[in-house]
Amino acid sequence: MTCDPIIPTDPNMQRVFDVARRLARSDEPVLIVGEPGTGRSVVAKYLHDQGESPQSPFVALDCEAQENLVFLEAGGRGTAFLSGVEWLHLALQDLLAEHIEAGGTGLRIVCSAEADIQQMTDRGLFRERLYDLLTASSSVAVPPLRDHSVDIPTLLDGFLGQAGAGHLRLAEAAMGYLFSYDWPGNIGELEQLASRFADRVRSDIVTVDDLPPQIRWSPARSMERVAGSKDDVGLNPMSEEFQFRIIADALRRTQES
Repeated sequence: MTCDPIIPTDPNMQRVFDVARRLARSDEPVLIVGEPGTGRSVVAKYLHDQGESPQSPFVALDCEAQENLVFLEAGGRGTAFLSGVEWLHLALQDLLAEHIEAGGTGLRIVCSAEADIQQMTDRGLFRERLYDLLTASSSVAVPPLRDHSVDIPTLLDGFLGQAGAGHLRLAEAAMGYLFSYDWPGNIGELEQLASRFADRVRSDIVTVDDLPPQIRWSPARSMERVAGSKDDVGLNPMSEEFQFRIIADALRRTQES
């Protein structure tokens, strides 16, 4: 996800951006944790953009591919975003810790991780010294999409607009399937779905038939499936009518079981 962030409406996600905005006021290192696709890089870029030098370079680096840390020696201002810091070789972790302890270089270090870094540290798989430095001020935990599914319509609308398909509307039942899906790929998977709609849907309405098989046939939270025709159209899944139909469908399934 390389576009400007689509600020969510869910309170938990709003708190993530609030924390990032607060941390942007300092030059302390930051650790951003979360599952793949949750938008850790977006939060990192937002943190950089909210800082005192948003026009300075923002450089994203994949730690799994790093054989050295020569970028630390280049100097200059900006933000170095180290994605997957848990993959960084232990010797390079020591060098990174030394750079952070030296301070005053003008290059801010922001790291992200998928794994439980604290558990890795306890097991000796990640340097405790570096972990303490990265979490000294605060770390940012980005929740998975399934924990803030209320943001799906806003995010999807934004992604469709970015893909040049802002005219598309979702049938109410199709949106119901998106709400009941567990999103193992998180926001990244939702963005890919928006690209799929932009490429393949030829009408103005996205129906259940336009959904990929893993969403149509996913057993996750199936009681939340929306009752009614797959051609019902609605853009506001949080409306009273939408909620009523979810509850009615759940009651119907309970009575049938």
